Amino acid sequence: MTSQSRSALLFSIATIACAGNPIASSPSATTSPKPSASAQLPPGSSAVSNAATDAQPGLPGPTFYVINETEYKLSLLRIGSAIVATIGPIFSKLSDAGIEQDELFGKGLPGILQAPVTALAGRFPDAMWATVLQNNGSSGWGELYRQGKHGWSRVGRALPQTVFHIGMGNWSDGRVLALQGSPMGMGAPFAFRIVSGLAPVPILTKPSAWPGGDADDECKHWRTLLAPEKLVVLTSGHVFVVGRTCTLDAYGVEHWAPGQTKSQVYIFPESNEWWDVKLLAHSERALVMFVNTRKQSLFAHFDGTVWTTEPLDIEGTVTDAELAIDGTLFAVSQAFRHSPPGSPPEELPGRLFWRPMGQAKFSEIAVPSRNIPEGWPAAFAGVTAVAASSKDDVWVVSGDLLFHSRPAPDGPRKIE
Repeated sequence: MTSQSRSALLFSIATIACAGNPIASSPSATTSPKPSASAQLPPGSSAVSNAATDAQPGLPGPTFYVINETEYKLSLLRIGSAIVATIGPIFSKLSDAGIEQDELFGKGLPGILQAPVTALAGRFPDAMWATVLQNNGSSGWGELYRQGKHGWSRVGRALPQTVFHIGMGNWSDGRVLALQGSPMGMGAPFAFRIVSGLAPVPILTKPSAWPGGDADDECKHWRTLLAPEKLVVLTSGHVFVVGRTCTLDAYGVEHWAPGQTKSQVYIFPESNEWWDVKLLAHSERALVMFVNTRKQSLFAHFDGTVWTTEPLDIEGTVTDAELAIDGTLFAVSQAFRHSPPGSPPEELPGRLFWRPMGQAKFSEIAVPSRNIPEGWPAAFAGVTAVAASSKDDVWVVSGDLLFHSRPAPDGPRKIE
């Protein structure tokens, strides 16, 4: 795959001035120079390789086995190397037999379809934190729960209506950090919150740091330079946020180094048509981002120094993605078929792709499918969710089935 190097404005919030090189020319997609090979990771570091020269012969994809059948459209969350399946009344850790029906494990959580768990942090399996998205049918809000010896309990007051937890993760020294705010720009501005532990929190950049930001009406509305969409918190102390600029004409990534409350911001050029990005990482030198656009989806990578982007060799819109601990990448893609004039496009079943560490391209992995329950959207006939700790430990949701890359010891089970 040909890589495209993207140079962009990098400025320090401490000085509100350009840092490093000034704005450089951004090569067009037709030139597509390869990223420099000089940015190498130290021995023992894990990263995602973009260079075609690092490609290994194609590895056979995992074989998937039906583990559980359920009437619910499951979501999958990973905390460390553990995988949790959740939706409505189901909140379960996954073992080789799939869903473990342990009443205490989810006791105290709302347990209804309209209040999904959106993020997990803390220590698995008995000292976790969970963010929940509540709603009353007309608007929603975020709530924070803590797991104790006798189950879960809500911590503090619920957030105001339209204010949610953008993300949450395990930070340095055993602390847990969350980011909250309104995706609609209503109420209090986006802000970080220490969920567990004590430390100065990162401060999101104000619009005044961007030329013209003070005078822009949208920036006055958002009150931060970026409107955060995704959060990555690392135990090394690094924190990353990706979102659209308050001027609504570009995407950027904000990065806080360990112990710092002020950040650096990287603005991607030619990113005004980006939407629904997926930011994943397991170290500050191994960040990846799946980017959906109107024309060609993109794949971005940060090696600790430079961001590079390249066309993504996956057809359709990326709806879910995973970066396993061993560096293996997974993506779920949703494509559409053109319909007659006046009719909405037809949703096609979701497909699963992977790129093991060292390979240059994504390849599709076959996942068995079957007819979906009556009343379910056609999109649920295929893959809707993926979670993996490694290339050999992969969980996939397709329709009403939960698959694993290893067969269950006693065969598949139906979860009532």
